[in-house]
Amino acid sequence: MHTKTKKKPAARKHLVAVLVAALFLVLAEFVLTAGLEPLTEQMKDTYYLSQMAKKGQYPDMVLLGDSTMGGGMDPSVLDDEIGDVSLAVNAATGRQPLAGSYYYLEDLLERYPDIHRVIIGLTYDQLIHDDTNLMSELLVFDHIKDPEIKLQYGRTFLDINQLPYLAKSCRYRNELDSFTDNIRDKIDFYQNPGETRSIGYMPAETRQDPDKGEIGMGDVRFEEKDIDRTSLHYLKAIFLLCKEKNVQVCLVTTLIGDAEFYSSDDVKRSHEYLANLAESCGVPFYDLNLWREREERDVGHRMADTVHVTKDLAEEQTAVIGKILNGEDPDDFFYPDVGTARADIHGVLLNTVNTTPNEDGSRTVHAGCILTDNMTPQYQIAVQPDGAEEVDLTNGYTSSSETVLPAQYVGSPLSLIVRVKAEGQDGTEYQRTLTVHIDAGTWG
Repeated sequence: MHTKTKKKPAARKHLVAVLVAALFLVLAEFVLTAGLEPLTEQMKDTYYLSQMAKKGQYPDMVLLGDSTMGGGMDPSVLDDEIGDVSLAVNAATGRQPLAGSYYYLEDLLERYPDIHRVIIGLTYDQLIHDDTNLMSELLVFDHIKDPEIKLQYGRTFLDINQLPYLAKSCRYRNELDSFTDNIRDKIDFYQNPGETRSIGYMPAETRQDPDKGEIGMGDVRFEEKDIDRTSLHYLKAIFLLCKEKNVQVCLVTTLIGDAEFYSSDDVKRSHEYLANLAESCGVPFYDLNLWREREERDVGHRMADTVHVTKDLAEEQTAVIGKILNGEDPDDFFYPDVGTARADIHGVLLNTVNTTPNEDGSRTVHAGCILTDNMTPQYQIAVQPDGAEEVDLTNGYTSSSETVLPAQYVGSPLSLIVRVKAEGQDGTEYQRTLTVHIDAGTWG
């Protein structure tokens, strides 16, 4: 008598195979992510927040925006300045899109019901071109914890061809050479994490010198007709969300370099538009570029680049916002408008220079300066080839801001030197020198 062996149904085999394959993929993603993904600020912030939670401390204020906010606002200063804030968190990320700010804020308000204050950072031209890309959008996506909110945000920027980038093994696939270093960095951090009250704050440590041509004009462009309606929609949605949640919100533009602020008509147009927009939405707008102490604090010489401040300046501008949010009068800190702010400078604030080519191979040197309105500048323009003596191109000071750089110098490494002097109404003489080094490879 023979008994038939029962065979497992094919469907069960397929299910087991699928589950095994899925488990393998999950484990592989876990291992690959551990080695390929560098130690990130998000990992550090998550750890510090978990340590705060163990002490019964949870965020009650949040800052959102791009890197100008991430490196420009120290949340620990807000903790100290604002009476009803105990734990502010800087949730800015590089090139954070306004859609990302909205969904990230929605997620944070769900997670931390104690949040009752929000600062939204906005650059002068962010409504024109939200300078974002897939990686910056994914960075915000990673921060969002609520699955439903995460899905809603993902639908705003992901298409089917980008779905593989949801896996960090795909996103960081070029980090293979740093695999063991990345793991070691994470182990070192979690073994010795230290403590911080400045969660999410990423200050710039370097400083560039405008008197060496290291900081010049940026690229702020603003025309109301060019506003991106999607970005504007999400900015207004943020304001509405805060109103619905009974959360106090304000709009902040952080400091930019002197050349851009004092010279650009786009800056003026943008400030006026943002001020009117904020007023129409019932939201306070604080433009730190109108800071009455801007010149006194020597802002132009304390920038990391055209739009990012250095660490010490970040702490100072944060303190201004903190004092205002704690009840001090904004008029004590800010000029009423861009025109008034620009008019109240003393002496020669900044020199500028650029060159344009001529048909004979020479170049015309165009100098300029920013100075008190009622002063007349005089210019001396010189050239100093590397390893040689300085040559005065203008034969001393002259009222002309242009001269010709002979063709014999063009194409060689050299320094262009612009000296400006001007006399104030009280007879005080002001001087400033700009020295710009030009490498041989940078001549157009």
